[in-house]
Amino acid sequence: MNKLILILAAAALGNAVPTTSPSYKLTQVSTFDNIQGVPGVGIGPVGNNGIAYDLGFLGFSLAATTSPNAPPAGLVPESAPNEIAFGPTDPQTITAGFAQITVNYQESQIAYFDLSYFYYGCGLATVESAAGVNTACSITVTGFSPPPASKQVAQQTFKFVFNGGTVQNLMYAQLDPSFKGLYSAKFTVVNANPLLTATTVGVIDTVKNTIYSTDLIPGSP
Repeated sequence: MNKLILILAAAALGNAVPTTSPSYKLTQVSTFDNIQGVPGVGIGPVGNNGIAYDLGFLGFSLAATTSPNAPPAGLVPESAPNEIAFGPTDPQTITAGFAQITVNYQESQIAYFDLSYFYYGCGLATVESAAGVNTACSITVTGFSPPPASKQVAQQTFKFVFNGGTVQNLMYAQLDPSFKGLYSAKFTVVNANPLLTATTVGVIDTVKNTIYSTDLIPGSP
């Protein structure tokens, strides 16, 4: 009986998925301002086919709102001129099915990531732009762990309070400690008035994150 147990244990170990702890990490603040966009329009993907800062910002559009020295209008980026947008009418969200930050993209060398904070807001527009109409909303972020046992490990909702004006700064969102070791983080937006959710666009900017890799990350210690 003891011999049988040893044989089964050895077989189980032989079939186990090997795990390697990442040797490198890089903490960064993704502002999207070094990415070229079209002023006043949010249509194209973020970075190179949705890849920027060694992360996949899939289902988000780059919104190049204004030139850095232009007067503020609409939702003011935390760091001008760019922010990124998502929602039911956003072309990138429609193509991808939903908006997410992820390490799951072709040729990714990132094992997982942490999310610390970001800035957010909402507008009523087919595509988010500086001319969009600000609106009250809730943005929910849901974090998932890496495979093979991928599961939901974190969720937080942030309310954007509309000030009634035509110009408004983004609000600050501090994520709790459960948003660590993520494979992906899904973003969804709901308007305070459910009848307007279908035309509501969520906006985020200045995303602090830490990425981990078994390979050297340029800029990492």
